[in-house]
Parts: sequence; structure tokens; C-alpha cells
Amino acid sequence: SYAELVGPRQVNWFVSHYWGTPFQEFVAAVRHNAKSDGAVDWQSTAYWICTFSNNQWEVEAELGQGDYQESSFYKSLRSESCEGTVMVLDEQALPLRRAWCLFELLQTKLIASERASSFQGLLLCTSSGVLRNGKGGIEIAMKVATCLATLDLRDAKATDERDLVMIQSLVEKMPGGFHATNAFVRKSIRDCLILAHQNFEVDFGKLLEILNENLPAEDALPTLLSRSAARPTAIGDKKDGE
Repeated sequence: SYAELVGPRQVNWFVSHYWGTPFQEFVAAVRHNAKSDGAVDWQSTAYWICTFSNNQWEVEAELGQGDYQESSFYKSLRSESCEGTVMVLDEQALPLRRAWCLFELLQTKLIASERASSFQGLLLCTSSGVLRNGKGGIEIAMKVATCLATLDLRDAKATDERDLVMIQSLVEKMPGGFHATNAFVRKSIRDCLILAHQNFEVDFGKLLEILNENLPAEDALPTLLSRSAARPTAIGDKKDGE
């Protein structure tokens, strides 16, 4: 593999992606995640990317010869050093139309429930930013959400029919099956939308405040800063008594 050629390292993040994504957009999405992770030397962050980490001349072996627990995908995701899954999305959410990305999503959901303290779960990233951090633009988040609102993971495809049957069987065997997995994805993008909306209101309020500074008092408008600051920032927080 390319990783073996240049020198492999322990994985920090697993990348789930669609091969048809333009390479420049793919690199931009991964870079946004690396910079947002808080590492001072963000370029040293190690990502497992099947394109580079798998031996493309030995694909059957990389897929586990029919045993998914022996696949490189499973072993990388299950590595103790892996901090989470970075899913590189476009406006059509194409990765979620591929069965192996569905497999990665399922494993991410399971690992997140097993070691919540050390695994950050699913991070949806675009070429504009990390959606879970409220970055990447509300417009792209809206387009992805519109797509995911009606997307059914049962419709995911695979090049090899045997892979598709295996992955669908794994999903169906887990509690809630496809219904729970679809809900997991929709909840993830819903939370991203809430954060993107909150960030937009804060930024909009700051711009109004700057514009108001040089206007006569009678022309100034109230800003949104006070209202945005009063809102809870954590997803799912409830008011007292609820």
C-alpha cells in the first residue's frame, strides 16, 4: 500500500468516503478535521484512508477473505488509538449510498456506545468544514440534511453482492436494525444543523454590531448577540422542569 511505502503510523482517525469525491474537496475536508481537532502540529495527525492504506493489489485479503472481522476496515476502526470516524460528505451524501460506508457507520455507532470516553463517534466533514462543530456553512448543512431526510440506508449498493448481503445482515441483527441506523445518521445531521444555525446567528449579530458602531443612534438596529448568548450551546440540553 502507499502507507507502507511512505511509512505507516498508528491511526488517529478513520476516514469513510466515496471514491468519486473530487480529490481536492476530499483533502480540504480532512484538513478541516485535522485543524479543528486542537492539535498544535495538525499535520502529524494520522488518518486511515482505504485508498492509501489498503494494498490495492490484494483487495480480497484487505476485505478479510469473507470474514469482516479480519478486514483492514474493521481492524483500523477497532484500534484503541482510533479517536473517531471522519465521513467526507458532499451535497448528495454519496458515501451513505455505498455498503462499505454503511459498514463503517455501523461499527462507528457500536464503538461509540462501547467506549464513549475515548471515541468521538461520527464527524461529518465537507470541503467547507466540520459540520458537528457548526462549521462548513449552513447552506451545505441544509443541502446534506435535505438529502438525508429521505435517504434509506437499505438502498446502499456494493460492487460485490456478497459484501452487500453480509453488511445488510449485520445491520439487521443489531437492535433496531436499519430503522435505528437511519435514525443515527439523521440525528447526527440534525445536531449539526442546530449548531450551524446558532453559529450563523452569532456571526450575524457580530456583523450588525460592527455596522451599528458607525451609524447614528436612530438608524442603529438591535443585534442578535444577547439572544444568541442566552441560548444553551449543548445539543439536547433541557430547561429546568422539563
